[in-house]
Amino acid sequence: MNTPDFPEDAYFDTEFGKFTTVICFDLMFKESVEALDEPGVLNVAYPTYWFDHTPFIFFATPYQQAWSMANNVNLIAADANFPPTGSLGSGIYTPNKGALVYTHNPDGRSKLLISNVPKRPDSSVRVNDLGPLKFFIDDGKVTPMEGEEKPVFKKECLTTVLKDAENLTDYRCSPTTIDHYQFKKLKKLEDDIEICDNDFCCSLSYQAESMDEDYFFGVTGQDLNFKDAFKFGTQSCFLARCDSIEGKAAVISS
Repeated sequence: MNTPDFPEDAYFDTEFGKFTTVICFDLMFKESVEALDEPGVLNVAYPTYWFDHTPFIFFATPYQQAWSMANNVNLIAADANFPPTGSLGSGIYTPNKGALVYTHNPDGRSKLLISNVPKRPDSSVRVNDLGPLKFFIDDGKVTPMEGEEKPVFKKECLTTVLKDAENLTDYRCSPTTIDHYQFKKLKKLEDDIEICDNDFCCSLSYQAESMDEDYFFGVTGQDLNFKDAFKFGTQSCFLARCDSIEGKAAVISS
């Protein structure tokens, strides 16, 4: 990892408010949060060329939303849309609502997203006030998107399973290991769960009408080995639904 000798955060003022910027992978490091220490910074402009990884924490839009909510700032995220490298997922997020408008669709088409955003991230948000809009941008022509966007994902996306992408809509994602996670399967219709790993704990309170599907609650406080290139510390927890394969129920051991 190359880090500057003297990191310098960038800020700019607009009629809407004061912004800082974070670029791509930097969103995962503490320096991106330290940039928010500047007085009056409530908004982040975030351009990226993200690569979706599975399972768990490295899909673009869930990570963007979680970062906005965890740091109590508005986040405007603009990702590339190139499904063959798992690069897609853009949105406008605010802490109290999460995603105001977003897209995560392997169609390979550029889009313009618009939404009203509260000037103060901690303000209450009424859905009717948001006015979210989506547009396709093809060869410089802007076309309104009619109705709900219907993402088309195939059941498998791992580069370790599929051959190389042959066209622009062949979505691929990269694998991450799960051997550093602790897991607990949800079995009851209602429960309070806490799991700890390396002095990092997460709790979950839930209610369900049925438990016909397999859900797992996972947590890690361990270092993550990223593509054997470098390691970085992670503290994350998640709730995942696992599909059965050939009639066999999902099993995760830890």
